[in-house]
Amino acid sequence: MALIDIDRLLAPCSDTAPCGDDLEYSSGFIELMQLAAGTPEVQYGAMRQDAAEPDWQNIIAQAEALMTQSHDLRLALLLTRALLARHGLDGLADGMRLILGLLAQNWARLYPRLDPDDDHDPTERNNILLALCDTEPYGILGRLRTLPFIEAPGLDPITLRMLELASDPMQAQHYDGPALDGIAAACRDNKLAALEYTADRLGRCLEAAASIEQRVGAEVGTELGVDLAPLTRLMQLGLRFLEQQLPHHPEQGRSSEAPSDASAWCDPAPSAPDRGGGGIDGEIHNSGDVARLLEQLCQYYARAEPSSPIPILLTRARKLVDLNFMDIMNELSPSGVAEIQYLSGIRPDISAADGNGYQ
Repeated sequence: MALIDIDRLLAPCSDTAPCGDDLEYSSGFIELMQLAAGTPEVQYGAMRQDAAEPDWQNIIAQAEALMTQSHDLRLALLLTRALLARHGLDGLADGMRLILGLLAQNWARLYPRLDPDDDHDPTERNNILLALCDTEPYGILGRLRTLPFIEAPGLDPITLRMLELASDPMQAQHYDGPALDGIAAACRDNKLAALEYTADRLGRCLEAAASIEQRVGAEVGTELGVDLAPLTRLMQLGLRFLEQQLPHHPEQGRSSEAPSDASAWCDPAPSAPDRGGGGIDGEIHNSGDVARLLEQLCQYYARAEPSSPIPILLTRARKLVDLNFMDIMNELSPSGVAEIQYLSGIRPDISAADGNGYQ
C-alpha cells in the first residue's frame, strides 16, 4: 500500500489552474524549506547542542498540504527525502513515482516554470531532479547509502555503503567493515522474504529513475536531459548482489552454499536475471520477432542499466525495422537520398501510382 495518496497529489489543484499557484515566496513554502535544514550543532563555551535531524513526519504533512495547492518539483523532491528518511525504500519508491507523475502529467505548467525568454531552458528543473543524487547526510543518495540493507540476527546492519566499499578494490584495502563473503553470509542468515522485498523495492526505484530520465529526455532531448547515474549505480549494485545471493538462500530448498567467488556479481558481463518476464526463447524468424527482441532489450536497459545510452540506439533501430531501403536512408541520411535516387535512376516526383519511379 502506498504511503502517500499519489493520485490525490497529482489531481488538478483547480479547474482554472491545474498546477495551482507558485508558492516559492509564500510563508508556508519558506517555513518548510527551513524545517528541512534541521538543527545545526551549536557550541558556546562549555555548552554544546548536538545537531538534530529535521522533523520528517511534520515535513511530510506540510509538503503534502502544499502540493494540493501547487504542483512544484521542489516540494516533490523534499517530500521524497522525507519519505525515504521515515520509510526507507518504500518511501523512496513512492516519492519517485510522484515525481514521475508530475513530469509526465503537466510538464508545461509544472513549477518552477520554464522561461520562454530563455528558450525554455530546463537547467533549473534538472538541478532540482539532481537532488536525487545528493550525497549530503540528509540527501537522498547520502541517506540511501546508510540505510540498513541487510539485517541478520546478532549482526550490525549491512548498508549499501558497506557493499559499495567492499566491492571496490581501490577502496577495500582501506575499509575495515565486512568483506563480500561476510555480506553474503549475512544474506543467508537473513529472512528470504526480507531480501526479496528489498530486491523488489530496489527494482521499482530503478524503474522509476529510468522513467524520469526518459521523460525529461523526451521533453527536452537527451542531450539536455538529466543523468541520475550516481543514484542508479548504487541501487544496481545492491540489486545485482541480492539477485546473485537469493538462489543460494537456505529457505530456497536448494544448496545453501555461497558461490565460489562472492565477487562474481561485480562482473558486468553476465546480465542480471530478468525479474519481469520470460526472456528470449527460440529463433528469430521474421521482422516481427526482431521488433519484439529490440523492445525486450530496451525494457532490460530501462530496468537494469537505466543510465545507458544504448536504448536510444535500440529505439532508433526499432523504428527502422518495417521500413524499406529508401525510407531507411531518408531516416538515417536525408541529405544522401537525392544522390541515391540519381544513381538509381529514381524520379522522386513520380508516385508509385504513376509508375515504378525509374527514368
